[in-house]
Amino acid sequence: MDVSRLGTTAFMTSSQPSAAVSFEEGNQDTNSAKGNNKRSVTVNKKRYDYYPWGPNNLLVNEMIDLYRSNGDVMNLVQTRADFLFGSGVGWFKHSMDGKDLVMTPYTDAKIKQFDELNDLHALANGQMTYLVETGNVFMNHSREDGKLTLSIRDSLTCRAVVAKGAAVDTWLLAPDWSNQKNVVAVPAYSEKTKDAPETILQLKRQQSGQFYYGFAIWWAAQKWIRLANRIPDFHNNGLDTEYNANKICRVAEAYIDKFGGDTDESKDKFRDDFYKSVDEILFNKEGKRRVIFDECAMGTDGKMVPYIEFENIPTSLTGKEYSELYNIAVTAFANASGILSGLAGVSDGKVLGGSGSELRVSAEYQQFYRTPRERQVIESYWNRHIKRELQLPDDVFFGFKNILLETLDKEKSGSSKKTTSGTTAGEEEKADSKQTGDKKQDSQKTTTKTSGK
Repeated sequence: MDVSRLGTTAFMTSSQPSAAVSFEEGNQDTNSAKGNNKRSVTVNKKRYDYYPWGPNNLLVNEMIDLYRSNGDVMNLVQTRADFLFGSGVGWFKHSMDGKDLVMTPYTDAKIKQFDELNDLHALANGQMTYLVETGNVFMNHSREDGKLTLSIRDSLTCRAVVAKGAAVDTWLLAPDWSNQKNVVAVPAYSEKTKDAPETILQLKRQQSGQFYYGFAIWWAAQKWIRLANRIPDFHNNGLDTEYNANKICRVAEAYIDKFGGDTDESKDKFRDDFYKSVDEILFNKEGKRRVIFDECAMGTDGKMVPYIEFENIPTSLTGKEYSELYNIAVTAFANASGILSGLAGVSDGKVLGGSGSELRVSAEYQQFYRTPRERQVIESYWNRHIKRELQLPDDVFFGFKNILLETLDKEKSGSSKKTTSGTTAGEEEKADSKQTGDKKQDSQKTTTKTSGK
């Protein structure tokens, strides 16, 4: 068991049960070639062996750079985060109305006091953003005068100290891991360290081979993203060069001999100047076109071949093939993003388009069938750690609110809200729903069937 000191408070950073399995060389992760390139850094005269994120320790940085390089990828990933966030989050009191679960918004003095230091919606928004972009969320718990302040550490700044037991017990923070300076060691959040002045708690989905770091699902499409990024460059260059060589400039050798001077050097200079002037005449210095120059001899009949003649080359490559390839690439990383592509604005008008009713069904499918597992990661954090911190009642839980599209004759705003928590979900009923005798719908009102529909 290790004891670390932060400020004036000493606390234990790890405590493994005596029966826990321990690895002498530490746990391994498929992010780093089976852990054969662990690195070390010294913080306050103490050496830490840390586990690199990727063989060069910059995998997450490279993926975020790739992410920023393609607007369609950003659109897809952000759309997934939008669906996860829905119309917001909150604390809800759970109760039963017959067989239906009723979720009522809840607040009390402790929640209000907590909200003075922490923006619940901003934190939840950040958690989902980091989760879909990097596969990890690093929650920073800061305690001062008995008050807990939460913040989110950028995934690019966090690295794990090699763990020999079942969990990472120390995290290293650095503003730039390509230049290991100003590194800070922070203990991992645990039952032993929860009251420490500063701790880090990692949130991620469980994935095979990912002991230290999560892996965002869209990363698997990185080859398609790199391929798609080549298409705009191709077209940009194509506008400069008209895609391929499109003209032959035939020049009689006698023209060079007559006007180029008496020496080889003067003829070479005249030839270069002539070629440049042809480029300026044809293209007026716009772009970098390709012209083939062909110096010709006299004709067999003794007649002089015209000094200068231009012949067009039919352009067989227009770039259409590459545009079609781009659409294929967009579809590929749309599938890899975990979002129904028709919802993300990447439709090519043929394959991914749909009517309004189809989009509505897709949106509801996305919210209720493609979000629960990632939402569970976030919900578990608030319900396991912060709920206890706030000493909330047993029947109060953190949950999400979805957005349901509605026709205007049913709902003037065009949408209604639906709260979800764990495996249960329901739409917020209007205050007078019971008075009007409206029938409760399973999985479509604040009251939901406990059967999980």
